[in-house]
Amino acid sequence: MHVRVVEPPEPIVTWEEAKAHLRMEGDFERETVEGYIAAATAWLDGPAGWLGRCLGAQTLELVDCAFGNDRLPYPPILSVQRIVYTDPDGVEQVMLDTDYRLLQNGSIWAEIWPTLGRGPEAVRVRYRCGYPNRIIPAEGETPEQVTSTVPAPIRHAILLLVGQWWQTRAAVNIGNIVNEMPFAVEALLSPYRVWR
Repeated sequence: MHVRVVEPPEPIVTWEEAKAHLRMEGDFERETVEGYIAAATAWLDGPAGWLGRCLGAQTLELVDCAFGNDRLPYPPILSVQRIVYTDPDGVEQVMLDTDYRLLQNGSIWAEIWPTLGRGPEAVRVRYRCGYPNRIIPAEGETPEQVTSTVPAPIRHAILLLVGQWWQTRAAVNIGNIVNEMPFAVEALLSPYRVWR
């Protein structure tokens, strides 16, 4: 089984949030800070991330040789877009969405799974996962706003990492005790980590 990213997420933390956190004035190092935001997010998010979960809403595709995985990886699971499988004649088929159901725990249930052909990629499940953005409708003079539903401790940990990298721009920090990961960041993230 392997999982690939089909549609990556939008950034979890914005330039404006990082700029406020760093107490910066002006846009003089915007590219550098946005690079730190992207690096911190990539280190935590999705199939390659430390957390073992998806942060921003994104599309993944699980590829396997059989049906019946316990759960789709990288929660929270928002929806299943489609299930494609190879039948015994080697022809790709798409399961009807009425033939399966996504359960609250992220498992896919079907009363009867179709018979598969042989091969390491006989089943492909495309699904949406991550924390979706919430849209606050416009009201009077107030324009429509989009807010993230990623838990605040995760967002704060990203800001702490950005701040650490902003402050210490070298791979080696001379004269200080160096920790693998700052305790505050680990403390904020640990409750959200999915252990496999």
